Amino acid sequence: MKRLFLGLLFAVSAPFMWAEDMPRQNQSSPPKTLFGDAKELRRGWYGAPVVKVIQIGSGVGTLIGGRGAIIFNRMVSVGGAGYGLVAHSNLTVAGNDSGISMGYGGPGVGVKLFADEVAHIDMFNLFGFGRLSFKDKSKSGAIFIIEPEVNAEFNLLPFLQLGLGVHYRFTFSGTKLAVKSTDLFGFGGQIYVQFSKL
Repeated sequence: MKRLFLGLLFAVSAPFMWAEDMPRQNQSSPPKTLFGDAKELRRGWYGAPVVKVIQIGSGVGTLIGGRGAIIFNRMVSVGGAGYGLVAHSNLTVAGNDSGISMGYGGPGVGVKLFADEVAHIDMFNLFGFGRLSFKDKSKSGAIFIIEPEVNAEFNLLPFLQLGLGVHYRFTFSGTKLAVKSTDLFGFGGQIYVQFSKL
């Protein structure tokens, strides 16, 4: 019984004795993280005016807007974007050919791969809210958009990049519009000039 008691006492106290013997620098060092030590975390930013050409309904539209973000370690970005429809042609949505007006924006997250190379990859995913209206004022309502995009970026100068890419737009409309969401889905392309401090 005495041996059992001494064994239990040793088992309980051993971790505390071992912890005291550990070098202080190991105990005080921060835990490792996915993006490196907090002291080494590098922050930058970028902003870009964007022109998009989109497929919507049975026609084609042009959007103008922009996006910007804070970027961490030249890789992960957190920001937002917003766009407005400025022109369209041959457009019919849900049998209505009167034309539409549309605008949306919201937060987004992205990743840049191989940002140190002259040509590299940028991916950004927008989660946007907005409004769509038929120009004859017959219908108007809110929309929610998920818009992932993939771009090829080219470093023109240390602070200036040119981007070209494609995206797909998932659009979900409210009941007021009485439009199938799939009628508003569509592919598109974009071009932008990005000003940055990465």
